[in-house]
Amino acid sequence: RAFCTVHWLIIDDLGLSAQSDVMRSVMDEIIDARWRGAEHKQLWTLLTTNLRSKDLPPRIASRLADETRVAHVQIAAPDYRLKGRG
Repeated sequence: RAFCTVHWLIIDDLGLSAQSDVMRSVMDEIIDARWRGAEHKQLWTLLTTNLRSKDLPPRIASRLADETRVAHVQIAAPDYRLKGRG
């Protein structure tokens, strides 16, 4: 419940690891609740992912496609975790 109502929520690397159906369902609920409440409760969510919208669950992708509530910022930078390898 706290994830749905906290003023700021940061979700880093959405979809990075293999998620169970339960985890996908919980993440869907959190993003949907925040999307529905954002206009009236001033909820802000910072979400990072390296996935394309077609690779996200449909409800999450549709919420993130709402340009009236979402600002997309594409970062064109190499993966810092790969630095020094090879």
